[in-house]
Amino acid sequence: MLQTRATHPSAQFSITMRLVYPHEPGWIARISATIAEFGGVIAAIDLVEIQRGRSVRDYTIECTSTEHAEQVLQAVRRIPDLEVHEVSDKTFLMHLGGKLEITFRSDVKVLVHGRG
Repeated sequence: MLQTRATHPSAQFSITMRLVYPHEPGWIARISATIAEFGGVIAAIDLVEIQRGRSVRDYTIECTSTEHAEQVLQAVRRIPDLEVHEVSDKTFLMHLGGKLEITFRSDVKVLVHGRG
């Protein structure tokens, strides 16, 4: 399938990265600056947990293409003392649990045979 490159970051090409780093001042700014330097737009930062002096947060980043998302991810991976635990994209997350559902168009009446 041919993929066109958007001129502006879009939710269509968003990724969510689960990042683990020291729970100290300045880390969110450092990560945000790296993402911005590579043209990503932060759509959300969600706290997962703080444990043993480390923050675990999910960063949702809008990018211009899948290639751009990979560039942003690689830039974040280069930040010292930061671990990338998981990466997922919006399309993948939409398909978790299945995408199709079967429903009735009208009410179904159950008839029990042998009862009067």
